[in-house]
Amino acid sequence: MSRRIVLFMLLFFAAGLAVGQTTQPYGSSGDKDPNAPPNCIKIPGKDLYVSYADESSRMNYGMAKSVCESKGKGWHLPTVGELLIVYQYKDMLGNFKREYYWAVDQNPENGRFLNVKFSNGKVADENFGENNSVRCVWCPDSRY
Repeated sequence: MSRRIVLFMLLFFAAGLAVGQTTQPYGSSGDKDPNAPPNCIKIPGKDLYVSYADESSRMNYGMAKSVCESKGKGWHLPTVGELLIVYQYKDMLGNFKREYYWAVDQNPENGRFLNVKFSNGKVADENFGENNSVRCVWCPDSRY
């Protein structure tokens, strides 16, 4: 075969691969639960899905909990454990701010609500009325 034909075949093959590629985020493909909402990304190896984006604005704890629950069955404000898992995958998932995100849990010592800072993974607590970022999560067999 001539070099031109081989080159043409390689370019044709490469173009076909490029056309077939998707731009879906990691975890949004075949391993996704068929009942999962379309606007979330699966955490690899976990039955935990994360909303593609933060809620529109920073908000207090009560509003954050209400907004997540209003999304429907299975949606909830993440626990500290879930939020720490999300933090581990934050770079892969993308679109996280370097600030505190609300968790549903309370500090048993003082009753304040817990959050995780996404610049360093630090767990802290704040009063109910403070405003933090919110990223809702969904579980297929959720107790929520």
